[in-house]
Amino acid sequence: MEVKTSWAVLPAVVLLMASCANPSGTSKRAPLTEEACPSPTFGPYTYGPDTLPRAVLPKDPSTWASLPMPLPLEGGDNGDMSTAYSALAMGYYTLRVQKPPTCMDEERTSMPCYPFQYEYDPRTNTNGDTEMIHRQLVGALSLTWMYRISGRPEFKLAATSALNTIMLRAKVDRDGHVKIQDLGASSLSAMAMSHLAVLTGDRSMDTQIRGLGEFLLSKIADDGRVTMGSVLQWQQLHNALWRLWEYTEDPRYIDALKRVARFAYEHRDERGKKQYFQYPYLYGLWAHEPLTELYRVMPEEKWIPELVFEVADEVAKKQYTRKNTSHCDWVGGYKPNNGRGHPNWNHTLKLEATIDAWRMAVLVGDAERVERYRKSAEAGAAFMMHFQHRAADNSGYAGAERAFGGVPLFGDNPRVRIDIPGHGGVAMCKVVEYFGVETVPGAPEPLPSPAPGPDAVEVEAPTPDNPTPDKAPAKVGLPI
Repeated sequence: MEVKTSWAVLPAVVLLMASCANPSGTSKRAPLTEEACPSPTFGPYTYGPDTLPRAVLPKDPSTWASLPMPLPLEGGDNGDMSTAYSALAMGYYTLRVQKPPTCMDEERTSMPCYPFQYEYDPRTNTNGDTEMIHRQLVGALSLTWMYRISGRPEFKLAATSALNTIMLRAKVDRDGHVKIQDLGASSLSAMAMSHLAVLTGDRSMDTQIRGLGEFLLSKIADDGRVTMGSVLQWQQLHNALWRLWEYTEDPRYIDALKRVARFAYEHRDERGKKQYFQYPYLYGLWAHEPLTELYRVMPEEKWIPELVFEVADEVAKKQYTRKNTSHCDWVGGYKPNNGRGHPNWNHTLKLEATIDAWRMAVLVGDAERVERYRKSAEAGAAFMMHFQHRAADNSGYAGAERAFGGVPLFGDNPRVRIDIPGHGGVAMCKVVEYFGVETVPGAPEPLPSPAPGPDAVEVEAPTPDNPTPDKAPAKVGLPI
């Protein structure tokens, strides 16, 4: 497959980035001009109740909980280029590759499935499967965000089914601690289940959530050191602790988050192999959102924004712009980890780290970073819409319709792994929700969030015309 180079010109986002001169990308080049390679402009867009695709559900909602997976869908790519359409297209890709809760092994014995097909190759219309529970859980987590911004019941139903399927693998010890494989899978399960419960008010998973929370707390030392798992799993733990506190209001979780984050802050210079900040963007991916929320509760802890900005500055500066590439279709993409070549799947992770850091910049009133991070996230979102599988680009694939909405691994490799549209979908949902330029009617009202502390900073919601407002009331746990 050739690297995609054309941008569609469609209502919500004017994407006028055309292929430019000097396509070889050699070091001797003139900077790309605004005229030859215009910046994307974002405008109003409404993702309405009739926008396709969508699930085909019975008229009686009381029957929905018993529907088999995958849910039947209608409609394909309608060509809209907006952050909302892009985000929810990733959700519908995930619905298309969802599996039934039980499978048959080689001896035709029923066994729990993993919720989703792990990998899909649109060139051959074939699936690849493997037991990678962490990436499966990212798919489930992303569906909670799809429900959060759209309120469409299919995302709630699919997320619930996926999490119930994962819970079939849970182990409970004599103290009631619930563990799913390891610290990382347990953290991802806790964050997805808590987030879904906040959005729906459904308390049917409370026993599992409580058990997962007790297991996670038992692995945190007094100094914030985590006593099991890998660096990546310690980073994921940040997000789980926030979600658990947001849902339960148990102060042990926010205290644990503060200790774990402070430990990370004190080890932020450790950049070697398997050290805490070998890949700073991974810390930003999992920790920037909970740290922003933590700072809203504890504004006296000035080290929190310092840590977020140190990471985000590094992520945002490693992005293709008109000044450092001759490829218009690379502009906005975050550079691969080796610093060269076509942006790839980990663009999705870096976009989320940046959009969450933007919220912190708004919170502390750092106007320069508000502007810089916003431009970075807007460019990253525009690149994502181009990089994502769309009908216009996939006509030569055997599985073009099924691939729609997925995010490929690489520019020259269209395979879709379940966690990549998962990460990309969450990042794009945050762009939709935080920037507030586009509208998705029907989003659910979350449960009341825990009250802020007496010294909490109050921040007005940013708008397209006023990205750095003064002070106004804000609720902890909800978007700024």
